[in-house]
Order: sequence, then C-alpha cells, then structure tokens
Amino acid sequence: MTMNIGLVGLGFMGQAMCIGLKKAGFELFGYDILPEQMKLAEKKGVTGLNSPKEVARQSDIIISALPTSEIVEEVHCGSDGTCEGANDGQVLVDTSTISPEAARSVAERLAARGLPFIDASISGTSGMVAQGDCLVMAGGDKDALDRCLPPLNAIAKQVFHVGPSGTGAQIKLVHNHIIATTVASIAEAFAMGMKAGLEPEKMMEVFLPSAVGSKMMEVRGPMMVSDQYEPHMKAALFLKDLRLILESGQNLGAALPMASIAQQMMTASVSMGDGLEDVAVVLRVYEKLAGVVR
Repeated sequence: MTMNIGLVGLGFMGQAMCIGLKKAGFELFGYDILPEQMKLAEKKGVTGLNSPKEVARQSDIIISALPTSEIVEEVHCGSDGTCEGANDGQVLVDTSTISPEAARSVAERLAARGLPFIDASISGTSGMVAQGDCLVMAGGDKDALDRCLPPLNAIAKQVFHVGPSGTGAQIKLVHNHIIATTVASIAEAFAMGMKAGLEPEKMMEVFLPSAVGSKMMEVRGPMMVSDQYEPHMKAALFLKDLRLILESGQNLGAALPMASIAQQMMTASVSMGDGLEDVAVVLRVYEKLAGVVR
C-alpha cells in the first residue's frame, strides 16, 4: 500500500524533499502559508491543502520544515495544527532548526495526545536534499523513528538516531556552529589572499584537494570565487541559527567566542543588504574590511 506523506513548510527544504519523495513513489500532501510556494509544490506532484490539520488528516507521516521554534509549535500544537487532524499510528517529524527546549516541549505536548514527535535535523543544503545526499540526525523514540525510515531514506543517504527528544535539535546547533565558523574562516582567509594579490580561482584550485579542503569549501568556495551567492541558506535566516547556538551555549555554560564572532560578521553582512544571499556572502564583509575591490 502506498504511504501518504504530509509536508508542512514548502520553502527551500520542503521543495527539495518533494523531489526525492515523489521519485520514491509516495503520495504527497502539503501546506505552506505562501501561495506561490504551494504552486511550486503542486507542479512537483503535491496535493495542496488549506492547513496543517488537513495535511495530517490525509497523511501517514507528517514532515515539517519551518523557519522558527515558534512556528513549529504553532504548526504542530496550535488550534489548526497537525495535532488536530492526526490519528493513532501517525508520526510527526520536524526537520527545522529549532531550540532543544522547543523540541522537547512539542514532543511532550504531542505525547499527551498519543502522538510521537521526532526532531530530525538535516545536514545538507536543499540541493543535497533534492539529490538524496544529505544526512538526518534524529532525536526521539527509536521505534517511532523506524516507522519514518521509508520517507527519510528517500531524502537522505544516512539516518542517525542520536538520542531522546531534543538531541536532534541539539546536534544540529553543534553542526551549524561548525558551518558558521568554517564559512567565516574561509571568507577571512580568502580576503587575506585576495588582498595579497592571489586569484580566488587559484586558491580554490589549490585548497580543494589539500589538507584544508572540506564540504563547506566545496559548496561555498565557488560562490566566493564568482561573487555570486544563490542561496542554499539565506544569511538572514542563518542569524536565527546563530542566536540559538549562542543561547544554547549560555544555557549549557559553554563559552562560544568563535560563534560570537561569526554572528557579528553575519549581522554586518545582513546590515549591508545581503540577507537574502547565501551565508557565504559574508566574504563581502571581510573584503570591505580588507579594502579588497573586485
């Protein structure tokens, strides 16, 4: 029997998920607050509905990809949320970057209604998700996660169970700390190299196969070389992630000076009008500070 998958949140990640899920043969039902995103999803074979509650009524498993903790809580626990349309046996999966506290809160509220909740963070860009080349890092009940493996395996090459509710959200913050500080470090180094007269293309050619090559350099390096920043993750939205990272560090009593610097540089990037560009656009801040003109 075909499994019905509900998607709530049809932005970059939601649209990318549609591709792999449809290719795997799932029936898709979706909702987004923006009509234009609904239209894009419908072209990918998604049946558009009018609310998270309606999506839940049509689905065996519901997957959300949303921008903030507050929206995740409203989508799953609100008066028109998935909890109002969900039935016994359904699993609610959230792939958003949210605080561990919010993930645990949603899990507890849904558990009171007999609904398992998995905080299933994603490692990878929307392009990687569309190609099934991402990773999923999931917190929550292991048996419930196992029931979600068919759709998750359609969008990811590996699915990791990392612990109880909240741990998927927590490991995503650790993961995004590495992204933020790595991208800022690459940008700072590139700006220094360009100030010294080195061509960014030549630096990329040398660095990618070297000891400093990385997935971040592979994905964001070409953007920095071309000064074209088509967004995989918008700088303005990533500032939310950095806020969550720093709040988590404060709550845990863990000093995060490198993340603080990355936040300040990303804030400057957004203030310069580049908030809708990819996070790699932070290079422009370093170029300005170094007096590099391209």
